[in-house]
Amino acid sequence: MSIGARLLLCALALGNPPAWSQEAPPVTLEKKATLQDLAAELQTRTGARLQIDSSVENKVLDLALKKVSFFEAVDQICRVHGAVRYFEPPTGGGFGELTLRAGAWTEYPTSYDPSFKVIVSDLARVKSQVADAEREWCRLYAVLFGPPWIPVDYASGARMKWSISEAVDADGRSVLEAKGEREPEQRIDFAFQPTISKGNVAARALFLRSFDIDRGLKLVRGTVEATLADTSEATLILEVGKAVDTPVGRIVVNAAKEHDRNADGTIWRVGLTLEPKNDRIPLGKVLEGRFRYPGSLGTTWTSMELPLQGHSFDALITREAALPKELTLRVRQGERKTVIPFEFRDVSFKKG
Repeated sequence: MSIGARLLLCALALGNPPAWSQEAPPVTLEKKATLQDLAAELQTRTGARLQIDSSVENKVLDLALKKVSFFEAVDQICRVHGAVRYFEPPTGGGFGELTLRAGAWTEYPTSYDPSFKVIVSDLARVKSQVADAEREWCRLYAVLFGPPWIPVDYASGARMKWSISEAVDADGRSVLEAKGEREPEQRIDFAFQPTISKGNVAARALFLRSFDIDRGLKLVRGTVEATLADTSEATLILEVGKAVDTPVGRIVVNAAKEHDRNADGTIWRVGLTLEPKNDRIPLGKVLEGRFRYPGSLGTTWTSMELPLQGHSFDALITREAALPKELTLRVRQGERKTVIPFEFRDVSFKKG
């Protein structure tokens, strides 16, 4: 049995991860053990699901971690190993679980929070010339990573308000924009998104006054005010008539049949209806626009379109020889706000 298969079994045996609104407890790991054993222990301590791809070398690692956050622990495991990572541009972390895959670990300027982490993925200088003026400014590309149990991407219903309170260049000069100053408009913007913008992340290009990006920034401070959806999961057996009760109403399976077949395989259509407790609230407010199912390649996430009116919708499952036995939806029950501070020192990507 491969390492990846063994860890998958371990993850399933651990039960539920922390509730979406909970922080994982601080992690202390002071031991010498294999990657597999350390990942399994981190799962036990935090409840977060971790998988290891079978191509990853099961090295013996020596860790000395005391009361660190979930992401600090995972990052240090990757750093000490040296040839494993859980994200690769353009995709950040995963939903519901993190998968450690073979690949060189890359360091980014990072700020840790008990549940989240924020990185600087890129710096850029922009120069604009028009008939009557020339402007030059810089962008700092920031990425918020959510842990597996807290979705932070747009599809989850999360909203972010980013702000920088202090930004100092290598010469000690403030490069924070003046009050009321905004980034100039551009007819075509080729680099609005950071290099990491997919997966369980929220990303933003932040406007700063021009500075020498080769020398970088001495200090950056700010916050992310995150409005997060409180969600629960609802798993449906894919048989007509089966139903599940949720906090927002009862969801019923109306259809589960082959929809189409092509060179890539079979497309299955699952027809669903929410019998809402409040029929004035549209589907998009109470359900995430994605679902997961146990597919032939493991757990698979797929997006779905939710209608603006009515409470019936379809979930399409592609490239599966047989209809999966179940699918899982995420149900929104409300929202909460949290403020995530970040601080970076000596931010530069200049080599040598």
